Amino acid sequence: MPLAGLCHRGCAPASSKMRLAMPMYEYRCSECGSQYEQLRRMSEADRDLECPKCGSGKIARQVSACAVRGSGSGSNSGGGGCAPGRGFS
Repeated sequence: MPLAGLCHRGCAPASSKMRLAMPMYEYRCSECGSQYEQLRRMSEADRDLECPKCGSGKIARQVSACAVRGSGSGSNSGGGGCAPGRGFS
């Protein structure tokens, strides 16, 4: 018997997955130059940051790439990004 809110295979509904998802952010300490990743809620991405190496609060979030995986077949099933040959508009 499935738990409340889960399907017969134990999967959470899509809306629950969206609420539970937390992105991985990359940060760099301005004091010691240390770079690290941290799993944080979007609403707390830049709150209460502290370098794990030196304890400084001078932290900058870095621009990072993300991976999106498609569910189709073929070479163009990667998902996300610009259409081939069109670039940014």
